[in-house]
Order: sequence, then structure tokens, then C-alpha cells
Amino acid sequence: MSNNVKERIAKLQKEQQQLKARAQQLQSQFDAKERKTTDRRKFVVGALVLKDIETNAGLRNHIIQLLGSAPERDKNPFPDFLNVAVSTSQAN
Repeated sequence: MSNNVKERIAKLQKEQQQLKARAQQLQSQFDAKERKTTDRRKFVVGALVLKDIETNAGLRNHIIQLLGSAPERDKNPFPDFLNVAVSTSQAN
């Protein structure tokens, strides 16, 4: 092979590496934006549910039931909510 062809191959391989790095960078940016959107959706829905359970007993009971089967670490942010549920169910 002549040096010219080898130089061309090396140049193309370098461009390929640069394109691969750029693609990874764009994928990371896309993933971060998607994660931010997903987190925002969860936040908004969570806020709406927390507001609605103050007045909607059916929803409150459903959420309590869902939390009952959740791992302990997921229950930790809701001690007062779950304690109210326990005292309400014991009163019945």
C-alpha cells in the first residue's frame, strides 16, 4: 500500500473515532433530557396525587394499599401518612 492510502485510512479512522465520540455525547445529552422530563412528570403526578388524597378517601386507601406492598425504603418518606392509615384502620 502506498503512504497516501495509509494516510487516508488513518484520517478516516480518526474521523470515525471523532464521530463515535460525538454520537456518544449526543446520546448522553438526549438521555439526560429524557431523564429530566421523566423526573418532572413523576414530580407533577406525585404532587397532584398527594394533593388529591387529602380529600379523596378512595384514592388515599388505594395509595395506602400500594405503599403496603412497597419495600421499606420506599415507605420511609411517608411515616405520618402511613401512621394515619394504621390508626384509621385500627379505629374501624
